[in-house]
Amino acid sequence: MKNQAKQFLLFLASKIYLLGLLMILLACSSRGGGELEYSSAKPGISIEIIDTIRIDYLGNFTVHDIDPIGEHVLFMEHRESDATIYIADFSGEVLFEHYKSRDTPDTYGKLLTTLKFLDGEKFFAYGSQGLLTYEFDGTLVSLIKPDDYSLPYGLAWGMGISLIPYNTKLLFAGQNNMPRDYSEPEFYEEVQFLTWLDPATGEIERFNNLPDTSLFRSGKFYHTAATRPNAELVGNSIYMTYGIEPAIYEFSADPPYELRSSFTIDLPEYHYFEGASKYVNDVHLYGNGITSGRISHILKAGEYWLVNYFPGYNATDRNRTFESMASEERQQFYQEMRDKYKSKTIALDSEGKQVPLQFDEILQRRNITCRNGRYFMVAPSNPDIEQEFFEIYELAIHTNK
Repeated sequence: MKNQAKQFLLFLASKIYLLGLLMILLACSSRGGGELEYSSAKPGISIEIIDTIRIDYLGNFTVHDIDPIGEHVLFMEHRESDATIYIADFSGEVLFEHYKSRDTPDTYGKLLTTLKFLDGEKFFAYGSQGLLTYEFDGTLVSLIKPDDYSLPYGLAWGMGISLIPYNTKLLFAGQNNMPRDYSEPEFYEEVQFLTWLDPATGEIERFNNLPDTSLFRSGKFYHTAATRPNAELVGNSIYMTYGIEPAIYEFSADPPYELRSSFTIDLPEYHYFEGASKYVNDVHLYGNGITSGRISHILKAGEYWLVNYFPGYNATDRNRTFESMASEERQQFYQEMRDKYKSKTIALDSEGKQVPLQFDEILQRRNITCRNGRYFMVAPSNPDIEQEFFEIYELAIHTNK
């Protein structure tokens, strides 16, 4: 009888254990199911870090390009009249280091945009001296400067501001210099924003006028940085944003470069300068270059878009910008604005509507670069510590339709 009671208790205990285990599994499944429902049933994007490249370096570096096939990183130490170019491998070892100044015979002069890897064994520079190709060790391979060579307006470089390869050419997004000035209404009809560069032949082709429906074709006037373009090339389509305008335009990458489509984009808490009815050459126009929202970078990920933008000051803070302040007070004001308004990245669907984005908030302030189907980002540094290294993250982008 005692044995039977003992067996019964053991049986009951085993059933209770199994029931408890089942409840735990169901609870875990329920929590996990909620996450899966968010990531698989709802449209959106999630981004995670899957690898890190660390390069030991102490200095004011700028990463220009990354080659995931050859596993090379191209970065520079920029100075006022010279620079040092470095090429490292993915293990962090610096393989090549060479110095360039504006006085050396093989110089690019003034660098106009980001250096670009070519063919896995060379890199390309678009400079004031022309179109230049170098070996990894800094040996000049070719220098071509067409007779009608002119420099674009505005200079910028960094891994998220890149020359984009297409067939044998490189696409440069930047405002071309114009004989007209911003004070002339015709400026916005005639200015062009894209350039094909051919490293082999030196051929340069400028194209891409503002579409008729663009904000900048409204007859109003804008500050000089208002039209700074961003480009993304997917297949045979070039996607463009123009500075402060919250819209994406799609053009053919082949002549005659026709406009294929466009859509406005939904940027939360976006405050941008909508133009002045007449041209006024004073701080109230040009000051909007600081206060206005603007788009910094666009990246197509599957059917979605990742858009990095500066949100711009609200009306109250914008008006405060133009108030009279003592020097110390103004410094404090701008520090408050830097803390209050930070660049951010959001995800949008093909119609320009915001969709969920799972991504670390600090990393959302950085640009993401796609190379050979792989995604990379320069890791943010710690502003409170002088680091003797920098890191590049490789990212996985998961999209859900």
